[in-house]
Amino acid sequence: MGVIEMLFIEKFKKNIRTTDDIESELLLKSLAMVPFKDFKSKQESKSELISYESEKSELSKAFKKLRINIQFLNVNNDNKKVILITSAKDSEGKSFVASNIAVSFAEVGKKVILIDADMNSGRQGKIFNIPNNLGLSNYLANLDTNGVEVNEFLNKYINETSIRKLNIITSGTIPPNSSELLASPKLEELIKDLNIFYDIIIIDGTSILNTNDSLILARIANSTILVADYNKSKVNEMEKAKQNIQNVSGKILGVVINKTKSKKNFKKIWKNFNKNLKSLFENFKKIIKKKKKKNLKQNYLQKQSIYLKQKKLQIIIEKKS
Repeated sequence: MGVIEMLFIEKFKKNIRTTDDIESELLLKSLAMVPFKDFKSKQESKSELISYESEKSELSKAFKKLRINIQFLNVNNDNKKVILITSAKDSEGKSFVASNIAVSFAEVGKKVILIDADMNSGRQGKIFNIPNNLGLSNYLANLDTNGVEVNEFLNKYINETSIRKLNIITSGTIPPNSSELLASPKLEELIKDLNIFYDIIIIDGTSILNTNDSLILARIANSTILVADYNKSKVNEMEKAKQNIQNVSGKILGVVINKTKSKKNFKKIWKNFNKNLKSLFENFKKIIKKKKKKNLKQNYLQKQSIYLKQKKLQIIIEKKS
């Protein structure tokens, strides 16, 4: 019983680190491992979009692998074009993954639309630097930012981005009833209309365990991708999110592990460590050298003092004699 209890605790405390954690613990496909990107380190790297990255960068390669895996899993099935990107909890990088997989599809010639369905804290407007005046919530509620009733055509809510063939519908005004809006027939009508004009529809949803919004979206989407935060997302939370999606008949395509530590990061850390160690050693040598000089000087002064005292004593003795 003790061993069973230990195994149970271990599983529920275990964090997602490897593809084995996804495939053996969750019994889901591992789609890609996306390396961590520090947006504060370089001025030119502040954008969260891979279009600003080198094609040879690990980040670009990771999203290329993710796109190819999605295409292979959806091969010979034109109906699987609505993809929901979500996570078990907040701050695991779902919006980052959603925006960049949309970019990746657009860069190979697919006509893509990205819908920010996180109406309470959507980030896609900021990522693409697009005003969030009229968005999904406004379209579903037929209300503008001031709460005045509007009946605008769908194209008024669709924004062009700096990426060719990629359009976006931002989250819109924060509503008090996001779940009710998503459950309305108007959302299904929206998806049907967009299906006519776009090859791929990417939906950036809310986290599964915090709201019911993404569970509503999982029923509409052809497939769902779960995003896990490397070494932070817990197996039991991911398991619960998986179960919740399957309970509403949602189809999970697989899992993306985000913010992984790349080999370059380890090399950089090791290089900095060696540099700091060398600097520390040099400083230590300088301190030792200084101390030796100081000791030599003190010894010399001490010897001089003893010599002078002896000389003085000798002079006194000679005078007395």
